[in-house]
Amino acid sequence: MKLNCHICNRELEAENDPLSIDCGGDCWGCIGEIEAEMGCESSIAQVRKEFSEGLREDWMPSPETDYEFNSETGLTISIQLFRPLGEPWNNEKFNLKIVSKNSGINEELIEHASLSTNIDGKCVYTSASKNLQNKTDLWYFIVRKQNKWGQPVLVAGNA
Repeated sequence: MKLNCHICNRELEAENDPLSIDCGGDCWGCIGEIEAEMGCESSIAQVRKEFSEGLREDWMPSPETDYEFNSETGLTISIQLFRPLGEPWNNEKFNLKIVSKNSGINEELIEHASLSTNIDGKCVYTSASKNLQNKTDLWYFIVRKQNKWGQPVLVAGNA
């Protein structure tokens, strides 16, 4: 009986598919990316190796982000993008969305911006919206091609 990955439905332990290794019901193709997203250095190294071997053609590492929220200056988000083999991704276009999830039920778009990284793969964005401290469940999302990464924003008084 053939088993398939619970995440992507790839056949597990398929001959000639090194990403089909069974990792407890899920394939290494999915688990490797998840572990790399979480910052596991050995998984990042392995996924990069698999990318260079042509096994993960569409893989992109998650962006490094940080934010600062201040009721006076608003929300400033710092973003750095990397190429799959680890070098900074300069002049890369991506989208940033700032949303309020309203207790996770409805998503209200606060801002949307099309941005680009500088020569060091970095970008800093300051929100134009002045009433963010009144929002609950504030998040920002980095969107690149079919990939989307989210981060909650802790706003004093709403945390």
